[in-house]
Amino acid sequence: MPHNPFSLRPGRAGFTLAEMTIVLVIAALLLALGLPQLRNWNNAASARTATNEVKSDLEYTRLRAVQNGNLASFRITSATTYVITVDRTAATDTVKKVNLAQTHPGATLTPSTARIVFDSRGLYRSATSNADSVVITKGERKKTLKVLTLGGIRRAN
Repeated sequence: MPHNPFSLRPGRAGFTLAEMTIVLVIAALLLALGLPQLRNWNNAASARTATNEVKSDLEYTRLRAVQNGNLASFRITSATTYVITVDRTAATDTVKKVNLAQTHPGATLTPSTARIVFDSRGLYRSATSNADSVVITKGERKKTLKVLTLGGIRRAN
């Protein structure tokens, strides 16, 4: 066997059981320290994505009110579902149904029942609405969307 001048153990190849155990213990410690941060980052990203989806659907509800010249409602029917409807004089048309439990598991909406209404000009109708904000929760992360009087939707945090 040729001699390697850089070897700390001339004539021996490979690693000892003690060396492998030390490497595995260090790797396990690093993984244990990093896993909570990874989970936290994942919850934050998921909460942000769910918030963007709900914000987009609130804006879509407002757009449908203006396009159709009627009231349009964003109705939260449970902690994980909401429905977008256009309220016509003779009937109510369901435009979209969303179940956050399917698209964003673990994400919830607060309040668990609410109605946010926009009129034909895209303005928020406080008289027929029973909420002016929606909170999206995923793990320890909470994101709030606030509906403004003029119909705009803003992130409160």
